[in-house]
Amino acid sequence: MPSRIAVGIVLTLISACAFGSGALFAKPVYAAGVGWHVLMAWRFAIGAGLAFAAVAAWRAWARLPLVIAVAGAVVLVGVQFGALSGKRPEAVEQMAALVRQHRTANEPVAIYKVFTRNLGFYSGVKLLEAFEADQAARLARSPERILFVAEADDVKAIEAELGSSLQRLGHVQYVNTANLRLRTLIRPDPSEEVVDVLLVANR
Repeated sequence: MPSRIAVGIVLTLISACAFGSGALFAKPVYAAGVGWHVLMAWRFAIGAGLAFAAVAAWRAWARLPLVIAVAGAVVLVGVQFGALSGKRPEAVEQMAALVRQHRTANEPVAIYKVFTRNLGFYSGVKLLEAFEADQAARLARSPERILFVAEADDVKAIEAELGSSLQRLGHVQYVNTANLRLRTLIRPDPSEEVVDVLLVANR
């Protein structure tokens, strides 16, 4: 087997093992109160250091400019992610705590365009999901009490469809990393990137 293929296979296996075991190492870090953004920044920095070590070990100096460029970009992203982060509990965990606090009679909980992947996990509640403001408004017209989780601007859109106000119960501040752009990473502006996510009720 050519040496390059063998090295590729070994590196692929190492990468797979590192990725698969990441959750095991993350648990004690999270327990210490470190957010995932900070953990990601450390991972990026360590990865960049390992890339330089690999260049030195194999004396692949011709690849050094490429490694410097990639490592610099990776470290920049890691530092900016860390700068935008805070300590746990994360926003979704804070919202889950608010849901548990205000859900006093097993009321349904609906989400609208936010925390779609993990609020159910952290709250332990089976969630309804609305995809449009008019759909959320129809849910709000239910005779039973329903809690809603949505960004502040989306709550206004739901109220416009509903024709009445929803009761504010609590809020958390949230940075949606899925919407981050290069400009955000180079020059983060919390006033633009941090949004209010509200917990509201129809009655």
